[in-house]
Parts: sequence; C-alpha cells; structure tokens
Amino acid sequence: ELAYQIKHEFDRFSKYFQDVKTGVVYGGMPIAKDKDMLKDNCPHILIGTPGLVAGLVRGKDLAFDRLSQFVLDECGKCLDHFGMRNLIQMIFNGTPKKKQV
Repeated sequence: ELAYQIKHEFDRFSKYFQDVKTGVVYGGMPIAKDKDMLKDNCPHILIGTPGLVAGLVRGKDLAFDRLSQFVLDECGKCLDHFGMRNLIQMIFNGTPKKKQV
C-alpha cells in the first residue's frame, strides 16, 4: 500500500523532527483504531487513501480547519478513475482555501 510506504519514509526522517507526529489511514484496517488515533493522538501529518479519508471526513472524525498543506501522490493515476476523482474533489473542497498544494 502506497500510504503505508509513505508513512514508513516519514518515520525514517522522524529522528530529525522528533516533535512531529505522523499517522496513516488506509483500507483493510479497523476504522475504530483510526478514529481513536485522530481523537487521542492526532498527528501533524496524516497519510491516507482517498476512500478512508473521505469516510473519516463524512463521519466528522477528521476536520481540516488547521490544514496547511495538501499533497496528492500518484495524482495522475488517482484522477484517471472517475470515482476516485469525486472523492479527491470532495476532500479538497473541504480543505481551507489558504493552503499549500
């Protein structure tokens, strides 16, 4: 899973940024665990698959009010799939207008 690989790379650099917490959310894992992480130990950097991020936003478990950067990896592949494009647009439209993309 690409999201897990990206999280692993952030973990490698964490020794240089010890106060920065990262988290990852992706399918196949219990969503309750993700909700607990966001509620109890919210990360500074969240890596996630569009479907799960959208689900967390819809369930009001993930808010973007303090989001400052938005990164979409594998953008071409994601936007080529119509269903994925709709999820990404829904997520992106819910983020603050003032952000780095």
